[in-house]
Amino acid sequence: MHHTDDSPLSTQARLDALRAMLLRLISDGQLTDAEMQLLVDTRSALHLSDQAVRSLRGEIYHTALRQAQQHGRVTARDAELLDRIVQFVNGGVWLTEHFGDRQEENEPRGL
Repeated sequence: MHHTDDSPLSTQARLDALRAMLLRLISDGQLTDAEMQLLVDTRSALHLSDQAVRSLRGEIYHTALRQAQQHGRVTARDAELLDRIVQFVNGGVWLTEHFGDRQEENEPRGL
């Protein structure tokens, strides 16, 4: 049986799972390298497109910024978290440089 990733419900359910993971991981105000690798691996395992992941950018960034502003100012640690969020959801060069080898290993083959 052939699995398709084109169903809107299927894509939305997978995106919701990634969103929940992201929100949980940023709740402590940081994204460690291990957590970033977990996100990269999970994104690959969920077969989410770049466009689907980018759709989370505004919500996730806003949540992290709102948490940072509760302290009255945005610290360097907060700025690093915000940058890591943007790198992950945009699939930026930094992300590829740091996690690219593992990401390529997890890409589906023969599709």
